[in-house]
Amino acid sequence: MNKLTIGILLTDHVLDDLKPKHGDQDDFYSKIFGEADTNIKLKIYDVTLNNYPSDINECDGYIITGSKLSVYDDEKWIRDLEQYIRNLNQNKKSLLGVCFGHQLIAQALGGEVLSLIHISEPTRRYAISYAV
Repeated sequence: MNKLTIGILLTDHVLDDLKPKHGDQDDFYSKIFGEADTNIKLKIYDVTLNNYPSDINECDGYIITGSKLSVYDDEKWIRDLEQYIRNLNQNKKSLLGVCFGHQLIAQALGGEVLSLIHISEPTRRYAISYAV
């Protein structure tokens, strides 16, 4: 059976004092995909350090991880990743974003990402609770 290769575009790291107990973000993805299907191969790219695949087809698809930063932050690596997202989209590569990742995908492809304080219309608040 062919292995599915997924590129993890790493956008942050777990705090150093938490890594011994919890591992880093790449450890998290390795664990969940390893448990889900041993035919999935992961390739980790730390895009905060400008580490990208040398060829867009190295992976069948990509996942952009979460980050403590915002898509509004003025960081070169965030703008570079936006351009890479547009390249992935133009080449019809599968792409999934987690939290920060999905917001950056939306912004890179022409959507508008707003912080809650910029929304002028009243918002509704909901609570989820157990029915007894």
